[in-house]
Amino acid sequence: MEKYLKEIKEIVNREFSSINQGGFLVIQTQDVKIDGYLEPIAKRIVDMLTLNNLWLKEIVIVTKEEANSKIHYSNGYLEISHQYLLVYEVRK
Repeated sequence: MEKYLKEIKEIVNREFSSINQGGFLVIQTQDVKIDGYLEPIAKRIVDMLTLNNLWLKEIVIVTKEEANSKIHYSNGYLEISHQYLLVYEVRK
């Protein structure tokens, strides 16, 4: 988990300068279950990315079309069937 978050931060810091004023940075992520507990990765990314010139514009929640019609279980838990698109606007 920590390695994933560190890599996200490194990529954002490296690529930030190549995004024009008013451009967008979009991060696709999803929650995960670790030892039976839900780990809210999107929340952790939002808390981590606190650059003054990066503004969280919206959070889009996406699912697969068939995910809405069926309930899936994995190891006795409901499967996570949604992902998040964290849409940031660059303000330089």
